[in-house]
Amino acid sequence: MDFTQLQAKIHTLSRVDIGAHIDQFRRSAPQATAEACLLHLRRQGVIDIKLFKELHMAEAIDATSAPQALRAPIPALNATEPAVAVTQPGSMGPDTLDDADPPTIRGESPSSSTDVDHYEVLGELGKGAMGEVHLARDLVLRRKVALKSILPNLQQSPALFSRFLGEMQITAQLDHPSIVPVYGVETGPSGGLAYAMKLVQGKELQALLNETKELVTQGKRLTGPYTLEARLEAFLKICDALAYAHERGVVHRDLKPANVMLGSFNEVYVMDWGIARIMGSRGTPQDQGVEMYDAQGNDARQTARTRLGSTLGTPIYMSPEQAAGKNEQLDGRSDLYSLGLMLQEIVTLSQAMGGTTLQEVLTNAKDARRLPVAPAVPGIEVPREIRAIIERATQREPNQRYAKVSDLAEDVRRYLRNEEVLAEPDTYLQAAGRWFSQHRMLGMALIFLTLFLGSAATIGVLVFSRNKLEAKHNRELHLAELQASASRRAQDLDATLQHYEKLLARMSGATGLAIADHADAEALHPSDHFDLGPNAVSGLVDSSFYGKRVSFDWPVSARAPDAVEPSPIDQATLYALRKTGRGLMLQSLGASPGKLSEDEQLRALLETGVPLVRVTVTLESGLMSQYPGMVGLDPNLDGRKEPLYQRAKISPGVVWGAPAQGPKGSMLLPCASPLRDAEGQVYGVIAFDIDPTRAIAAAIETGGVEHIESSLLVERTGRILAQRSADGAPQLSEMLEIPEIREAIARGETGYRETRHGGHDVLVTYQPLSSLEWYLVTIANVDKVERAPATTRPGSVGSATSAPLAAAPPQKNPSPPKMPANPPPQPTVEESASAAPSSSAPPPAATSAKLWGKLPTATPSAAPSAPPPNPFDPWKAYEKKKPEE
Repeated sequence: MDFTQLQAKIHTLSRVDIGAHIDQFRRSAPQATAEACLLHLRRQGVIDIKLFKELHMAEAIDATSAPQALRAPIPALNATEPAVAVTQPGSMGPDTLDDADPPTIRGESPSSSTDVDHYEVLGELGKGAMGEVHLARDLVLRRKVALKSILPNLQQSPALFSRFLGEMQITAQLDHPSIVPVYGVETGPSGGLAYAMKLVQGKELQALLNETKELVTQGKRLTGPYTLEARLEAFLKICDALAYAHERGVVHRDLKPANVMLGSFNEVYVMDWGIARIMGSRGTPQDQGVEMYDAQGNDARQTARTRLGSTLGTPIYMSPEQAAGKNEQLDGRSDLYSLGLMLQEIVTLSQAMGGTTLQEVLTNAKDARRLPVAPAVPGIEVPREIRAIIERATQREPNQRYAKVSDLAEDVRRYLRNEEVLAEPDTYLQAAGRWFSQHRMLGMALIFLTLFLGSAATIGVLVFSRNKLEAKHNRELHLAELQASASRRAQDLDATLQHYEKLLARMSGATGLAIADHADAEALHPSDHFDLGPNAVSGLVDSSFYGKRVSFDWPVSARAPDAVEPSPIDQATLYALRKTGRGLMLQSLGASPGKLSEDEQLRALLETGVPLVRVTVTLESGLMSQYPGMVGLDPNLDGRKEPLYQRAKISPGVVWGAPAQGPKGSMLLPCASPLRDAEGQVYGVIAFDIDPTRAIAAAIETGGVEHIESSLLVERTGRILAQRSADGAPQLSEMLEIPEIREAIARGETGYRETRHGGHDVLVTYQPLSSLEWYLVTIANVDKVERAPATTRPGSVGSATSAPLAAAPPQKNPSPPKMPANPPPQPTVEESASAAPSSSAPPPAATSAKLWGKLPTATPSAAPSAPPPNPFDPWKAYEKKKPEE
């Protein structure tokens, strides 16, 4: 480096113009070199030690020829001793440093040119209480080195000399990238023992922390080596160096930011191994107390300086066991504690140990009382993981700290890798957040997937809720429909039965008119007059419905053994029966008989049948007649003994009897009303045998509605009279098998209930009939009710529409309702006032399905025959109203 380059570099690095100083030096020493000028500037205080060292380190690589001394032959092993040799009485190995007399340094005395063997001293870098450090150049290798030597006057102290020698030996044997290497042993410029080591260009860690704190205070953004990550990376290199030293059995004992050098190219060096100790050794010179003062006369016991007394180290960075003077018990965990204090200072930019006096600091150190992990200035955040690592590393008891420095370093590396630290395991939420920060793309994908699934789930919940609400609405709607339908069908059946009651009332009124209009004796024809023979009545025709010959011109009569001669009123009643019977039967169809031709009327009466199967008149005189006339009536039958007669005789209105079996297995439902004379006295009873099959079928028809399992007609006692079941639904027995419904019906209640039947939930409605003690019961499947779509016509159930009064035959041929397999004992046709089929009668021309055959429609003929006169039409004034119950 020449003078021009020197001036330019100083101006570049310090922005100071030293041209005048250089000119003055060159005038005073014309033959001097640029390096001599640099030393002059340092001695004059123009530049500081840092710039002095930096300028020397910035020189270009020097590869000049070797000195003449290197060209001499290499001496033999037993040749003269080297120029500098250090001998120590007693054993001197890397593991033992004994107290001894000061060593003898043999060799050439330092020359006035400050050349020490093959090193050229370029200037002083620093001086302390024990020694001094010079900048020197290796004359052979041309590199700049730091030459550290003990002061000659202290070399006479065995303890201090052994301490210096131990530092030299330990440092030389710790071969690690973050520990300054030792190049060799020399004689210092002042004549004391010295050793050459690597010259480190950079700054102390303490200076970096101070600069970082200043930047934060000024509110500037931290970059480069000032960031927390860069500071932690430097800390990890310190940990690596200490982990290596501990592995070699060496404890540093004086760790602090001031003893760590940071190079210009991210090098980190742990310096000053002067009080380092070999673990497990006893009575070493490093443990001997020596009270010292530095070169300026300051007490070395200041808290931030290395203490050389019985308690060795820097008080504010001591471990509790080190502060207590337990030197022989110290191991790597003592240095680990000091590293924890350094880590706190690195992240908070303030010292971890408090105290204003030496005694206070030592007391705090012994008790492991640290300052809180709090930033020194606003704008600094201490991560949770780092807090936990500091807490773990600075526990008072060594066995509660990390086991090794490498464990501490690994936890810090985990933090830098954004992983869970051992000092404080993550919670589930923290682990999730950490995973997301490590896998941002995947995390974003999962978030979008979660949002999508959440949206889908929300939509699903809304749809589910809507479906549930719709199912509930459908349930309520279908329940209302079921109730409305059951009520309507019950009313329809009631209306049909009431229609028959009206016909019965009309017949009773017609009888009263006949009494006033007819007084002639009426011919009586017993049962044998309706069979082939000389006494056969006129008008006998074969009937496939009745299964025998019948006459619609004459009724069949019977006389009780104690019967008296019929009175005029009896004669008039029998006359009315003969004249009005056919019209009554046709009117039970619900259609005007005048719309049917004679052939169509006969076909309805003889083949398909009409709801009013038989009309019976029983008189108090013992006379009994049935219409239409046919064989089978016992000539001596006393109808007055029939239960229905007994009930009707004392009833003010119409009474209904128990169902009985009719033609072709059909049900016959009898109803009766008393006959009264002008004075209101009962002189007989008129009864209808009605086939309610069609009306009942219409009432219990499910209409193909899927959720209706069964529709029943049930007596008050719970006995099933008829039922219609959907495909696959269980057929009920003769009695209603749902106890709570049967009990409710027995109590005369009406309404609906939800219960279980057939292994699933069912909804049961039960509606009473006003005419009879019967109930219309509907059983619906709850699950199907909730899933069934809402109908467009509230109050309706499928196609179960209102039936006509007499239940006109449907267009298709539905099967008749199922009747009880074994009906209870009831008066049969033979036992009651009904004609039994004759054994000689021809077989039925049609099956039971014929009952549901399609009736001929009313088509006008070319010359329609006039129907027989209907005595009811002009006599509506004589209709008897149904008594109020």
